Amino acid sequence: RHGWSDPPLETRSLAFALASMSFEESYEIASGGLDMASPTVEEQLVKGWFEPEEDVSRSYRWATGRAALMVRLAESASSASFSYCMAPGDIGGVNVSLRPVDGPRAVWSERIAWRDGDWHEDSFRVQLAAGDYVVAFDTDETWRNPNQGDPALPPENRSLGFALSSLSFDAGG
Repeated sequence: RHGWSDPPLETRSLAFALASMSFEESYEIASGGLDMASPTVEEQLVKGWFEPEEDVSRSYRWATGRAALMVRLAESASSASFSYCMAPGDIGGVNVSLRPVDGPRAVWSERIAWRDGDWHEDSFRVQLAAGDYVVAFDTDETWRNPNQGDPALPPENRSLGFALSSLSFDAGG
């Protein structure tokens, strides 16, 4: 908005630097879902994701209150399965929706109510044609515990919605 003026404004005014940018007709992402342990998962993350984390049994990423990712379905799907964890404190719930990449409206949506901070596996019925989809996750609220204000819960300065480990789609006929 105002630019950066150090060196002095008489010299130049800067806003940001761009190293490269390209537009391509297609992009390569894994078909059938998303696995946060995959080295290529970065290509599928659209917005709202923190850095990868691991525990003894899985890789995952925490999401902010609004996050999105892309999935590619090589064939139609009749179910979607999620491996996720809610924040330790009540965030209300997560609204999940899918819309085609080239479409403005959701073709599927589901609400997942807040549960304890343990890992959960849920499956949902879907009717999706082959194609590329944007999966959006919107939480009612985010959770944080700066300086461990609540000593019963872990310290957390980030505003967390939920953590996702994997998302997969099963083909249907």
